[in-house]
Amino acid sequence: MEREVPVTEDRSKSRKGIYKLNDNFFKFWFEFIKPNEMLLERGRSEELSKKVIEQLPKYIGPLFEEICRDFVWDNFVYDKVGRWWYKEQEIDIVALNEDKNKILFGECKWSENVNPKALYHDLKDKKKEVRWRNKNREEEFVLFAKSFQKELSREDLTCIDLKKMESAMG
Repeated sequence: MEREVPVTEDRSKSRKGIYKLNDNFFKFWFEFIKPNEMLLERGRSEELSKKVIEQLPKYIGPLFEEICRDFVWDNFVYDKVGRWWYKEQEIDIVALNEDKNKILFGECKWSENVNPKALYHDLKDKKKEVRWRNKNREEEFVLFAKSFQKELSREDLTCIDLKKMESAMG
């Protein structure tokens, strides 16, 4: 079990924390096995397999977000990397570089042929809610997806698909 707070919050003082399982085996167990114990007990493992395969993309999305946050840690220069949320708004990745007043906003989509332009504009709208050094911060954006429809070329944006992730991890 792990307590998570928005990356812009002080972990020791924030009341916005949520608790989540940090072990992927247990996540899988409670998502798929525990709710379907009766299928297994009745020997209907093929039916369970079908359910798992149908729901797997939805399950993998949050895991992909964790991988993308790790990628930011390893390939960008930031002091803090995590999620951010406030009321109904959520951003998959927000990274902070306290010394350089630099902030990174990122979105992750476990999908093929993602439209980077729409995702970028959505992220630009959401970033306005992030209250961290708003008057003098340098902003950077990163989008992650299985694949993109086309590359979006902007000075402040990096688009990273699975092929780029794989080659960066070498």
